[in-house]
Amino acid sequence: MLVLSLQEQHLTGVFPSARGEEITRGPLDLVWCSGWEEKASDHLVPVLRLPVRPPFLTFSAPTGTAHWKLDAVDRHAGDRPAAWIDDAFDASCHAWAAARDAPTLLVATDPAAGMTDDHVARLERWARRRDG
Repeated sequence: MLVLSLQEQHLTGVFPSARGEEITRGPLDLVWCSGWEEKASDHLVPVLRLPVRPPFLTFSAPTGTAHWKLDAVDRHAGDRPAAWIDDAFDASCHAWAAARDAPTLLVATDPAAGMTDDHVARLERWARRRDG
């Protein structure tokens, strides 16, 4: 499972060419983790040149001190391996990843640069190890 989080203000120029093809290759199942929820596909599918509209996570009101996306990501990930790409991880995200029994990768991006070739290569290496 690949959880992709993007901010609207960072959409333009964020992705190198052919990013959608690379992101969705192999054993990764893409899901949007954006405050845009269902509207993420309207903007991101054409930019990423994705062949399908990925599902999206919905968020409830934040409780406690955990990251506002964490409950939705945790529910969706369940006991499956998960890679989460975001530009705003906090300590609760890292604690969650470390405590999970399933393999978990957090990929922190720079909001000004977005996802880079290095991020994609890291995801591909991680996914290949999961795929056996």
